[in-house]
Amino acid sequence: MVEKTLVLSNEDIEGLVTTKECIKAVEQAYLEHGQGLAQELPRRRIYQPRDGAQDHYYWFNEMAGIVPGTHTMALRLNSATVQVTKKRGNACFGFPGPLVVSQFDCGTESSVPRF
Repeated sequence: MVEKTLVLSNEDIEGLVTTKECIKAVEQAYLEHGQGLAQELPRRRIYQPRDGAQDHYYWFNEMAGIVPGTHTMALRLNSATVQVTKKRGNACFGFPGPLVVSQFDCGTESSVPRF
């Protein structure tokens, strides 16, 4: 088996799957999660005030999950400087930073994710 890493930009992924295919995959993930098959790790965050400011933070976010029925495990990471703003009187975070999603095939060598 040849191991490969494919790096795609936002522009590269546009149009790769249809909305219908995305909905089907999300439905499968929720179904398997409800059956105790799919798993996720609790979201983990690290944030640190920037230069003593009370409304700017450095933020690191990590999320991971696996859906056996699609032979897929994914890890999402993002890192950014965020600003706390007010929207309709409530505190909101603005996330201007990029994110990275690593997707892994956890099926057999010949398996293909089925959506």
